[in-house]
Amino acid sequence: MLYKREQTSTAGISDLKNASHGHQHALAAAIHEAGHAVAAWRFGFRVIAASLDINFIKTFRADDAVPASPMVAIIPSVRARAAIERGSIRTKDEKTQILNLCAHYMAGPCAEYYFAPASYDRGWGSADWMMIGEILTTVEKNEARSKKLFNSARLHVDSFVREHLAEIRAFAQELDRKTTLLEPEINSLMHEITGIPAKAG
Repeated sequence: MLYKREQTSTAGISDLKNASHGHQHALAAAIHEAGHAVAAWRFGFRVIAASLDINFIKTFRADDAVPASPMVAIIPSVRARAAIERGSIRTKDEKTQILNLCAHYMAGPCAEYYFAPASYDRGWGSADWMMIGEILTTVEKNEARSKKLFNSARLHVDSFVREHLAEIRAFAQELDRKTTLLEPEINSLMHEITGIPAKAG
């Protein structure tokens, strides 16, 4: 993701359009990462951390070669990992898990678009789209079938984000307030938001 958090925002997520430029940037980052986090959690993946704090992210990644930018760290399901490691999809369930994983990456930019379409910049989510491409070309070498998977994931995430906008907003508000949320806090927050317990991957 290509955001740099400029300052802690005092504006509510619903006030994105009316916030100052710096606040818009910060809130867009919170919404983007909330989209990723809520999708991953809802799809049953472990969400290890979500952060807008560049210093935390540098320490968390421990890799100076990777630019520090707002992030959500997840552990995909066993079935998604198996398909990627094998380089192919063998079962309907693995296909579902791969589509969910791609939808998780799409959910960040998609959430941004729904909250602020006028200021949405497709280029800001370029890392997400690159990751989706890597996943799909790994598990499906046929270009036509890979595109079909992409289109399925896109339809999946569009309906998901529309259905879960309130959850994404609530998560973004908490992330904007705290700047970093770790797995126990994320599970507690999602339980509070949704009324359901964390799911095993």
